[in-house]
Amino acid sequence: MYNDKRLHQLWLNCQYRQRYQPLGEIIAPLRTKLKDNRNKHLSQINAIWADIVGVDLADLAFPYDVHSGILIVSVASPAVKFTIEQIYRQAILDQVCEQTGKRLKDMKCTLSTNRAN
Repeated sequence: MYNDKRLHQLWLNCQYRQRYQPLGEIIAPLRTKLKDNRNKHLSQINAIWADIVGVDLADLAFPYDVHSGILIVSVASPAVKFTIEQIYRQAILDQVCEQTGKRLKDMKCTLSTNRAN
């Protein structure tokens, strides 16, 4: 026969199962909200990226992150990285500043091809 303590444990277990929610369901809205708040500037840059660099270069490079005023651009090859960093860096920063109204300190390129967005 069950004693009072065991009945209480069973009751708590039933209550826990009724309130159970998978962790993914709890975190997903929070993750989306944090990502949206953090990357509002990045989404603005993504929207105008092809206009700034041109369609051909936009296929080979895309804005990956904005961190502490530094635009991080993901590029497909070292040649594209050199082209962007050495030739187009200041023009891209000027265009981004002009079209978004936000000032960026610098731009860095990283070799990566997986689009996270």
